[in-house]
Amino acid sequence: MGGEVKVYVAASSSDLERAKKWMRALREIGVRVTSDWVEIIEDVGLANPRDAGPKARKKWSTHDLSGVDECDVLWFLVPDKANGRGAYFEAGFATALGKHVIYSGDTPQSIFCAQGKEYPYDEEAFASIRTTVENIHEWMDS
Repeated sequence: MGGEVKVYVAASSSDLERAKKWMRALREIGVRVTSDWVEIIEDVGLANPRDAGPKARKKWSTHDLSGVDECDVLWFLVPDKANGRGAYFEAGFATALGKHVIYSGDTPQSIFCAQGKEYPYDEEAFASIRTTVENIHEWMDS
């Protein structure tokens, strides 16, 4: 991981405020968030506009997957409802790449959440990431 911890936050597009909250919190503790996909959705107006052509959809998905490829940790904010198809895809991609994957929220809804570290609450997942960041910084300063 080096001295800088890089995290990709995956979430359902219906959880934009939740994603923004935790992206902001990560930045405040010195984490580099590898993709601010929330801004793209807000600019476009929808996560997956039905009238978007294949070229635009490929551009957006490639941007997101580049962020997953670049991260050390993927933090999946598991949605309360059965949505978040893109986030599940990103988590699977991160798992295939051998990334550390953290799941927080309603993790029992999918057997695949057991492939990573599970937390019932976002606050617990964030605390775990913060502790890791502090330990890395302490190690780098010694």
